[in-house]
Amino acid sequence: MKTLFCPNLRAGMRWFLAIGLLASTLWLGAAPAAAETAAVVSWSVEPAQSGILIRWTTNSEVDSLGFNLYRGLTHDLAQAAKLTRRTIPSQGSGSATGASYSYLDRTARPGKTYYYWLEHTTSENPAGGSFMMAVYDLGAGRWAKPQALRVSPNAGGKRHNLAQRFTATFQDPDTDLARVYLLIGDAPVLTGGMALRYEVSSGLLSLFDASQGGWQPGIPAKAAGSLNSSWGTLFAQSSNVQWAAQSKTLRVAWSVSFGPQFVGTHRLYIMAEDAAGNTTGWQLAGFWQVR
Repeated sequence: MKTLFCPNLRAGMRWFLAIGLLASTLWLGAAPAAAETAAVVSWSVEPAQSGILIRWTTNSEVDSLGFNLYRGLTHDLAQAAKLTRRTIPSQGSGSATGASYSYLDRTARPGKTYYYWLEHTTSENPAGGSFMMAVYDLGAGRWAKPQALRVSPNAGGKRHNLAQRFTATFQDPDTDLARVYLLIGDAPVLTGGMALRYEVSSGLLSLFDASQGGWQPGIPAKAAGSLNSSWGTLFAQSSNVQWAAQSKTLRVAWSVSFGPQFVGTHRLYIMAEDAAGNTTGWQLAGFWQVR
C-alpha cells in the first residue's frame, strides 16, 4: 500500500502556506502553536475489514464545519465521485481542541487503485480544501474472510498435569492469515482461560499471560522449551504446524497440560484473523473436562 498527498489547486495559496508551516514545525520537533484556523494535521488510508478505512485528525475545531470525501480511479478530481452523501459534521465546532475521524469505504473492491480526496470546509473557507490520497496494490481477494473450522478432539477429558494435544483447523481463501487462536476456558475472552496463539508471519506459538496482561515471547513449534501460565503449560516440542496449499488450510496442534486449579469442564473456542483485519470472532468448537 502507498499513500500520496497533494493540495487541490482550488483550495488556494493559503492552504499551501498552512501546510508548509505545519510540516516545518513537525520536522523541527516543536509543538505547534494554537491554530487560529482548524486544519487537518494527519490522515491515512489502509485496508480494513470489508473495505478501505480512511482516518484523519484536526488540530482544532475553532472554525471547522465538516468534511466530504471523494473517490476516483485516476488522479483527476474532476472525474471523482462524492462518497459522503451528507457532509460529515465537525465533532466540536468552535472548540480549540482537535478531533479524530474515520470513514469506512465499503464499496471499494480489492485489486483496484483508488484515489481519495478529503475536503475540509471551514467558516473562513466554505469552498473547502482538498487533499489527495491514493491506495495502491490492495491485491485481488484481499478481503476474503478466514474461517475457523474445527478443533480435535472437541469433547472428552483428561487428568490435570497430563499432556493433551489440540489440533485446530483454519482456512483462508486468499491465504493472508495473520494469527489463529485456541482458547480453553469459560468465556470467549483472552482472560477467560488458557489462551494460545500462532502468529503466521513469525512462525511462533505463544501463551497469554493474564497476570502480565499480554502475550509471552513466542517459541517455534518443534523447538525445545515450554511456556507457562497460571493455568498450565504449552509444550513447543510436541506442538506442530501444517499448511496445505491446495486446500488453503492451516492446522495448528498445541500440546498443553493444565494445572490442578484448572479442574472442571471448559469450552473450546477458536478464532482466526487475516492481514486485512478480518476476523471470525471466537467460535465455540467443543468442550473439555480437566479432572
